[in-house]
Amino acid sequence: MLLPPVLQNADELFDNLDLTSRVRKHLREVSYASLRGAPGRLPAVYVDAEQLAGAVRPSGNYSVQGNAITANLVLVRDGNRLAQFQIQGALNDLEGLASRIIDRIFQAVSEIK
Repeated sequence: MLLPPVLQNADELFDNLDLTSRVRKHLREVSYASLRGAPGRLPAVYVDAEQLAGAVRPSGNYSVQGNAITANLVLVRDGNRLAQFQIQGALNDLEGLASRIIDRIFQAVSEIK
């Protein structure tokens, strides 16, 4: 199971790009499509809950340099770090970055199971 991600801008100390909401929205859409019979099986079920024992929580920060965004994420289960990765994106394509973050989260979850 996958809990909602938490992201923030490392320099601003809050999510000024609203990236957390964008990633959560994409997760809901992908999960809903999967439940409705879309091709492909997801490696984890997204649960819109704050806490759930045994579930994986994506967490991290991002930094902005001009139009470039670098997001650093970890996957944590019950207080233990399972995976860490970095994703690059562009300020003018936040939806694309959110989609790539989800793809990488699911890839990492499938590798740690």
